[in-house]
Amino acid sequence: MSIARRLPNTDATRSKALTKAKFKNDSIPVANQFLTTPTITRLDDTQPVLKVAMQRRGTALAEQVDATSEVSQSFLKSRMYISHFFQGFNMGIARGIYMAANRAYYQLDASSDSVPAMHSHQDVAYWGENIETGDAARIAAGGVAMASPTAAEVKAAVDSFNTKNTDQSILKDNYDSKQEAVSALHEEADKVIKKVWDEVETFYNEEENSSRRRKCREWGVVYVSDVEHTFNCTVVDAVTNEGIDTAVIVLLETGNTGTTSNGGRAVLKSTIVDEATFRFTHPGFQAIDMVVPMPTGVTSFDVKAMMEKL
Repeated sequence: MSIARRLPNTDATRSKALTKAKFKNDSIPVANQFLTTPTITRLDDTQPVLKVAMQRRGTALAEQVDATSEVSQSFLKSRMYISHFFQGFNMGIARGIYMAANRAYYQLDASSDSVPAMHSHQDVAYWGENIETGDAARIAAGGVAMASPTAAEVKAAVDSFNTKNTDQSILKDNYDSKQEAVSALHEEADKVIKKVWDEVETFYNEEENSSRRRKCREWGVVYVSDVEHTFNCTVVDAVTNEGIDTAVIVLLETGNTGTTSNGGRAVLKSTIVDEATFRFTHPGFQAIDMVVPMPTGVTSFDVKAMMEKL
């Protein structure tokens, strides 16, 4: 079996590698530290900067997701108001309250009682504006005001939607900016991690292979092989022992991710060796980290996480 180290290729694994290396180096008395001074300086500079940048990006994403949900709800509400307005107007025409020709005030086909399709945000903005200006022009020409909903009620719903849509767009730009800030750190983070790992492996290069890898892993070094391993994961409620679906499982060393289904089960595959660290998360439950030892020659592992509710 061929074994080699694998450098991080995701933000999560980069941050984990830097954090683990800094924690290990900080735990060693200064007199016994073996990383070179320039490498320690770069590690101490890069690790907190990447961590903060990722935290800011996470906050920006959470704000954007919340805003997107609000936009979606507001879109449905404003579309409903517009649809009800036109339906009510058409029924008023059928009762003789309004004239069919008055549909033209709203840029509608005067000969059709069809309600316009509204599939996009632009559609809602367009027809909302047509109702605002068209109803004002119709009433000014002597028409009877609409009710249930009124043009003013439609305008309020559409204005709220437009405001939320603008806010969401600003938050999206903010998230994009925070993502770019993280991406800008990739090159230096990758160089620092390689530097640290090179110096750590050199320091332990006279150790027996398994001992060398074990000591290097304490610094965040990740080793993989040419043999694929299977992890049969099960996530259950610690009290009821019932499976928990939609729990997220992350293999921290490599970033491999899975989501449980069919009674809390998921299968992850990886070429990692020696040991694997899994993180289990689910809304409403406490997160769990589990380290799974991987004896040589074993390729399939059963991993059971028992999660406690918050």
